[in-house]
This record gives sequence, C-alpha cells and structure tokens, in this order.
Amino acid sequence: MHTLKIDQASFLALAEEVLSRGGVLEFCARGSSMSPAIQDGDTLRVCLHRADELRVGSVILYRDRQGRAVVHRIVAVRYAPCSTYLVRGDASFGRAESVAADQVLGVVAGVQREGGGFQAVAGVMLLPVRMSQRMWLALVRRVQIRL
Repeated sequence: MHTLKIDQASFLALAEEVLSRGGVLEFCARGSSMSPAIQDGDTLRVCLHRADELRVGSVILYRDRQGRAVVHRIVAVRYAPCSTYLVRGDASFGRAESVAADQVLGVVAGVQREGGGFQAVAGVMLLPVRMSQRMWLALVRRVQIRL
C-alpha cells in the first residue's frame, strides 16, 4: 500500500469523490479525540452511508464548519425539520457539535491497529468513557458536599 500525504482540502475532495462512487477510503487517523476506540496512527476504513444507517453510536467522517475532516461518534440524532447529528469525540467531555446530514461523508466501518486486521468500531466503546465521566462527577459532588 502506498502512503500519500495531502492537505485537508485535497483530502476532503478525494474522500468525497471516492465515497460518492461507492468506494472505500482508508487513511491514517491523527489526534486523540476518539481514544480509546481510535488512536493516533490507526488506519480507518470509511464507506458510503445511507441516512437510515446512521444512529447513536455510529462513528462518522464529516466536514466541519472550518472545512476540516473530522471523525467523531454520533451521540444524538434530530430528525425535524431535517436530519442533524450531534457528535463528540469519545475522549471529550465538552459540548457535542451539530452536524447536518450533507456534511457527513461516510461511516467508519473498521479500525486497524499496528498491522492487525480491521475491527469494527462498536458503540459499546462509548460506555467506559461515559461511565468514567459520571464517576468523576459523582466524586466531585461528594467532595463539594463534604467541604
């Protein structure tokens, strides 16, 4: 497999072209916002999606408002007046970002780590992160009450 380094705009154009033709896009993930499900350096496999396939827990590739390619997990779906997805990285405790249906390029179908085979990205990966957030908040509340 050949490695090609390109800028954001070129990557987005390539992703749109490949996915719109029903192709499969594989690329190297950068950043830690989706840790532990997706780590810096993992290879992601992205496929074309149908709107009815996207649900809470799906991991999507989308174009953000600044024109960057981003991979995050859907945490909520709004259907009215049009489909909008609230997305957030698994490692983030901040506000979810709103993504319109036309910003979504594809769905992450698999993750390959350190030369192993591709594994599915399950919605279950969200649970340990959210559970630790709840536990942290409970601990902070207990400490505040005792002070």
